[in-house]
Amino acid sequence: MVEQNLYRLQAGDIVVSRPNEVHNCILNSLSTHKNACLWLPVENDFLFGELLTGRQPICHVISPPDEEKQLLLSLYNELEQATQEKDQRRRFYVIMSILRIYVKNVRQDGPTQNLPTVLKDILSDIALHLQDIHSLSYFSDKYFVSPSTLSRMFKKYLHTSPKSYLDAKRLAHSRILLLQGKSVLDAGKLSGFADCSHYIRLFKKHFGITPNTYKKS
Repeated sequence: MVEQNLYRLQAGDIVVSRPNEVHNCILNSLSTHKNACLWLPVENDFLFGELLTGRQPICHVISPPDEEKQLLLSLYNELEQATQEKDQRRRFYVIMSILRIYVKNVRQDGPTQNLPTVLKDILSDIALHLQDIHSLSYFSDKYFVSPSTLSRMFKKYLHTSPKSYLDAKRLAHSRILLLQGKSVLDAGKLSGFADCSHYIRLFKKHFGITPNTYKKS
């Protein structure tokens, strides 16, 4: 799950999550698996362009041909080895090779899983009205769904709770505001946190640092 989209993955697929986009891995199988995570600096517009900067809508899943998936697997292993050996030149070469495959196969749309209409409406509502949502009863009153039904929908389709999803969206939005120069108090308030001390505790729990430290760094 990335933001309001749910994707079914195949082995070797790449999930692209832009900065502060809420994402969650939903496992529907007990099969053994592993994944590689690669963090890329989005400020380099020349290299990453629409892939990570967010100006153009993209499909969050990149699915290269099978032969390129095999190549990526070997490149991930080579990158890990170069990192352990502190070989910066080799790391740079391997990352550029990985990025070339990513950019070549990125698409503007892709196969998403269908969500119930009411759940899609709720997710859109959260994205647009974070500051106005003060409790989960907001959804019950507006969409005529009981708290238990709301929880079941989030659990079934997104494998998270309404509160956890809402908190994640608020925290992500607050980070954007902090980077824009907002104070900690304003960032929390404009993201829908009524209690600043609760906002600071939750931010530190999720990101390991306080909002003020994040802003300064």
